[in-house]
Amino acid sequence: MKTINKSIRIITFRVALLVLFGFMLSQCKKDPMELPKNASDMVMTDYVYDNPEFSEFGLVLEYTGVENLLRVRGPYTLFLPTNDAMKAFYARNNKSSYLDFDKDFLTDLAYNHILQGPVAAGIIGSGALPYQNALNDDVASDLIVVNGKSEIELNKQATIIKRDIKVANGYIHHVDNVLDIVTKTVYEVLKDDGGYTIFVAGLDECGFNDTLVKLEIPFGNIIARCYYTILAVPDSLYNREGVQDINALIAKYDTDGDHKSDTNGFFQYMENHLLSGTNYFTKFNSKKTIYYLITQNSYLQIIDEDRVYKVNKGTDDTYTEFYYEQSNVPAKNGCIHTVNSQLPVSNTKPVEVIFQVTDHFDMQQGEYYHKYYARFYDGENDFEGIKWDADYLLYYHKKEIFLDDDGLNVISSGYFWIEITTPKIRKGAYNLSSNHFGGGDGSLNCYIDGVFYDLIGSGYNNETSIGPIVFTETKEHKIKYESAVSTGLWWDWIKFKPI
Repeated sequence: MKTINKSIRIITFRVALLVLFGFMLSQCKKDPMELPKNASDMVMTDYVYDNPEFSEFGLVLEYTGVENLLRVRGPYTLFLPTNDAMKAFYARNNKSSYLDFDKDFLTDLAYNHILQGPVAAGIIGSGALPYQNALNDDVASDLIVVNGKSEIELNKQATIIKRDIKVANGYIHHVDNVLDIVTKTVYEVLKDDGGYTIFVAGLDECGFNDTLVKLEIPFGNIIARCYYTILAVPDSLYNREGVQDINALIAKYDTDGDHKSDTNGFFQYMENHLLSGTNYFTKFNSKKTIYYLITQNSYLQIIDEDRVYKVNKGTDDTYTEFYYEQSNVPAKNGCIHTVNSQLPVSNTKPVEVIFQVTDHFDMQQGEYYHKYYARFYDGENDFEGIKWDADYLLYYHKKEIFLDDDGLNVISSGYFWIEITTPKIRKGAYNLSSNHFGGGDGSLNCYIDGVFYDLIGSGYNNETSIGPIVFTETKEHKIKYESAVSTGLWWDWIKFKPI
């Protein structure tokens, strides 16, 4: 009898368990319990789709197929617009939906919000972000104050409203506005602004407008992208200083009436505002102070002193500075800064010039530039200003070893030589030195414009003295190293220090 009762209790207990399990199972089917998702385990596409407040941008990613890019490893940075930002974008373009836009345009719009590398908010300063976007355009960044709080503004247009969402393939930052695709050239941005009419008329008078609207030009064996930096003078400054129109500006600086000649005073005045390359504030640093004009006829000295960028600082401590709110303006082929003086040509005495051996226009066009190693084998034709005879030349990119993290590496199983052509150096007396390593003590010969010079000192990352030299005219120079032993050479920069 006890055995029967025990069996009944066991059966009853098992039935109760089955009933309880069935009840729990039925409840799970009716109302499944979701575990919280960790953003760091998600890729960017999943993060966008998992958050309804970004559904509009998610629809764009799905429609264009860019969602697939954001599923892979990366790492990338995504600036993610809210739904309100997307709807405001539709409205200002007189559209009601993403479907009212061309699909190719939407693809570019999505790419415009993706950086080709990971960027946390803590490393963003005034200037440009350290990686270009997926359209190979720079993204300008400014630190602004809103309601007493420091904020990050992108391309003078969007503010980061939530920072540093770490996902499996990079960083996501929420933004309060859609970033418009940058399409205008530096000239078009200035002309359309309407506040630089006198300065723009000066560019037209000297023919610089034809140059500043170019996005690409033939250069040697390649089609090269053009990049410029304009230091623009606003009408308001000219007017305060008695210059009311272009005729008054010409009268102030003209010398012989030929405004398209590089010997004319007005031409020289206008070219003094036009720099080669894209130089956002992040390019102005304590390591580099010389920035060449687009004509390569001369250069400006820009010094970073506690984040105050001083242009052509004189011995009397006078200098030109920037209007920061009107500077760091992006364009398709460069950027624009607004200066707080007319910035006339100054006959400053020669200043120290550090020329980086990678700072050549055609080398800067490569996808590898400031990103990764690249090998080159044609020492006569690969570059206009770099010639060599060796097994190959390596563009060497490694942080903290070189100035601006890059240099050249000559690889050779025996004899080699390499020759660099510098930009124009002002005439005067200089102590010449070089930062290179390798080559072997006493085995490296140096020639300046074909004249032999002894090298004094060598070694890893050391400054090697070439000696005093006098340049009797302002012009380019050829600096050549050659070795007769089996070795290699790493070369970073050449310094011209006035005596």
